[in-house]
Amino acid sequence: MSPWKHVRLIQALAFWGLSCGFILTSGWAAWQFAKPGTLVEWGFVPTGELIGAETPPETPVPYKPLPQAEATAPFASLPHVPGAAEATPEGTALMTAVGEQEHLQHSQLGLASERMSGTQEAMPGNLHEIPRRYQRKPLSRDQLSSSLVQQVSFQPPAEDLTAQISDSLTTSLAEVDGLLKAGETLKAHKKLSQLYWSEPASRPVFQQRIEATAQVIFEQAEPHFVPAYTIQPGDQLRKIAGEHKLSWEYLARLNRIDPRRLQAGKKLKVIRGPFSAHVSLSRFELTIHLQSYFVKKYSVGIGKDRSSPQGKLAVLEKIADPQYTDPEGRVIEGKDPRNPLGPRWLDLGNSYGIHGTIEPESIGKAASRGCIRLQNDDAIEVYDFLVKGSEVVIEP
Repeated sequence: MSPWKHVRLIQALAFWGLSCGFILTSGWAAWQFAKPGTLVEWGFVPTGELIGAETPPETPVPYKPLPQAEATAPFASLPHVPGAAEATPEGTALMTAVGEQEHLQHSQLGLASERMSGTQEAMPGNLHEIPRRYQRKPLSRDQLSSSLVQQVSFQPPAEDLTAQISDSLTTSLAEVDGLLKAGETLKAHKKLSQLYWSEPASRPVFQQRIEATAQVIFEQAEPHFVPAYTIQPGDQLRKIAGEHKLSWEYLARLNRIDPRRLQAGKKLKVIRGPFSAHVSLSRFELTIHLQSYFVKKYSVGIGKDRSSPQGKLAVLEKIADPQYTDPEGRVIEGKDPRNPLGPRWLDLGNSYGIHGTIEPESIGKAASRGCIRLQNDDAIEVYDFLVKGSEVVIEP
């Protein structure tokens, strides 16, 4: 082989290497196209640490006081729980910006085995349609303190797991209980979230605690853990939610407000998203989390014959009341009770998605064509938590 041929070969190999590097670093090699059964070598082992926030606290703009009937009284919290005006570094970390907001567009998806179309992010005409679980009245000062302490106080689970509790876990839970008694809800939740990912076999021991602290942080309109957002004249909930990488549905339900009746000057509880999802196929579980902070856990159905995709994926599209087309070409409209997709569809690419079901008995089983199934109410909640672009990790 002549020297010139050697040079050309080296140049070709160098160009090939640079091209592969560019593709990988620029994000063109999308994980969502991983074939079913393909395990991407990426272990989900979150540490529970949050990235330090760069977003400065928002400065409230002077506004006219709300009428007495509309004004929200200061919500009493446990001692030392930071309020909107005194955000701690850990609390402010929840405001960390993660990616750019992408506006959802109305579209119709054509899929190989499960085609659907529907209304995306549609504003409800009547917020009374919101499930009752989102319409609970806020607790009083005494009720919040006593309720949280009662919920997170250690109560042995029905199954005796004493033999499975290690000394280190006992020490960690004692530390958690101390933080809760001191009113350090966010710090306690951080510790519990670390335990949730590092000791999955011991979750029944502290599941009650972590669900209680998560509810206070992520599902109750008060107390605030980061500076509140003050509604400005002309604001739209979709815009406010987009700025915080959240869905407007989640923000409306978190604050118990009608998105069509925003009142300038009113303060909203906000969190810096986006939320992410982690699916454990072996446990039939889907966990919503915020940068490793536990938010909520759901039971799921998975693909039969190991047909569910594995790896790091992303929500490509969100559709409410999706239309379904079966393999024979028959179309079932979105709100038809025979629609096997249920009320929501989260597209993960390559015809796979997260959706509801008309077969609730299939939850906890491997019965789908590869999609992740949820009870219909759970599918609505997960849909509200996640936004377009949210990360979804599926592991064995």
